[in-house]
Amino acid sequence: MLTGMANRGHMKTTLDIHDELLCRARRHALDTGSTLRAVVEDGLWQVLDRANPLREHVLPDLRVGGPGRPRAQPPG
Repeated sequence: MLTGMANRGHMKTTLDIHDELLCRARRHALDTGSTLRAVVEDGLWQVLDRANPLREHVLPDLRVGGPGRPRAQPPG
């Protein structure tokens, strides 16, 4: 069972990050008025979303005259 901050959707952790990457991330945060945490989270979301794109949902064909549907009656 997770306790503490994990119950609120956040978990503290420690990462070893290359010095240059960390400096660039901090600079980006400052330049955009963001936080380092937000920059890291945004980057992780982007990588994970690219790795597991959402499957496209295909709607059933409900057009008149579509498979299993009655054909439209011509006017008049």
